[in-house]
Amino acid sequence: MALVSDQDRARIKAAVEAVEATTTGEFVVVIAQQADEYLFIPILWAALLALALPGAIHFSAIDWAIGYSYPIQISAFVLSAVLFRWAPLKLRLIPKAIKHARAQRLAQQQFLAQNLHHTRDRTGILLFISEAEHHVEIIADQGINNRVAAGTWDQVIAALVTHIKTGRVADGLIGAIEECGQQLQTHFPHREDEADKNELPDNLVEI
Repeated sequence: MALVSDQDRARIKAAVEAVEATTTGEFVVVIAQQADEYLFIPILWAALLALALPGAIHFSAIDWAIGYSYPIQISAFVLSAVLFRWAPLKLRLIPKAIKHARAQRLAQQQFLAQNLHHTRDRTGILLFISEAEHHVEIIADQGINNRVAAGTWDQVIAALVTHIKTGRVADGLIGAIEECGQQLQTHFPHREDEADKNELPDNLVEI
């Protein structure tokens, strides 16, 4: 199920356009369903389970002939590898640190892929959500980071997370866009010149 509707997409685009009319900042909003396929996770857990089976059988009360050990291991490996590919279970098996790292990496990749590092005044800013990893991040380019205090986006992210938890993703994104815009208006107000043009698309990016 998509986090946002067509109506939400239109609202988010309108919010980006409205804020960009007041600042030279360039906003891109990206929602990712999942940061990584984590193909190694089912194999890893299935292998660990299969390797642990002989010991478990040995210390159990089950009277297995040793010749059955290898076929049991193979069967357990295959069945568990298939089972662990089920997305809800697979995501529960992934350590939080790995999910966080993968989501961060995708956010950084999207910052570059959306050309936010190529704006005229280095005032690109990315609002990023990775749904499966429950990860929210704001990445600002060098021009913004040189003037806006470190930690400025923490409260914006906290408010956005609160909205996401209550199912109001679009409201949270719009609020985050507007709050970021207020921060940028002080340092990067809109200029009435040809150079201050809309450099990047305003549509929500969904991957």
